[in-house]
Amino acid sequence: NLNIPTDPNKPFVVSHKILYNDEVYEDDQDIEDDGENKFRIFISFICLLNIASTSSHIHGNATHKLVWQGYPVLIVETTDLNKSFHPFGLATCSNGKTEDFEIIFNSIQIGMQVINKDLLKPTASISDVADAIKNGFRNVFNNE
Repeated sequence: NLNIPTDPNKPFVVSHKILYNDEVYEDDQDIEDDGENKFRIFISFICLLNIASTSSHIHGNATHKLVWQGYPVLIVETTDLNKSFHPFGLATCSNGKTEDFEIIFNSIQIGMQVINKDLLKPTASISDVADAIKNGFRNVFNNE
């Protein structure tokens, strides 16, 4: 569903990019993957994006093999002072590289624009040791 719902509790596709095996990226990213199908899809809710709009730190994580094809499922979230998790959205993509996390973090910014909120300016990224998450965060938010 690409349409932005009026109900804040209905999901919608915030951002997506799909390239088929005969298409290549316009830039130098994912050159080694050219010739293969690639996709990145980020889904969220208006209510979750509203939570994101007040966040100063972002958790990023990826898990694999939730689907038969083995594609990673990526989740972006925050925690509150009561240590409760609050997801911003869910993504799946053909890889789990830096560029994939950049698309996801950019998708959050797109979501902020969709709901007429200021762009996020998080001060911290919380993740495991995956360089892809850290580098994606740094590249989008110009932050260490």
